[in-house]
Amino acid sequence: MNFRIKENALIAWIAARFLGYKTMAIVIGKTIYLHGASVKTFQSDSKWMKHELKHIEQFKRYGFLRFIFSI
Repeated sequence: MNFRIKENALIAWIAARFLGYKTMAIVIGKTIYLHGASVKTFQSDSKWMKHELKHIEQFKRYGFLRFIFSI
């Protein structure tokens, strides 16, 4: 699966603040946006990685609007 990971992403920071979390990952398209975690830390957590990769798959299957409103 082709995807990118971006650290210190504003969108993930906003979601983390809104939800009260220290760490956050947000998927948009084929990119995983992180806040409060490095790429290395994220990749070492196989459960978290699998979870976000599933979101990438869902985003591809449903498209932007259906994915966003199905969460």
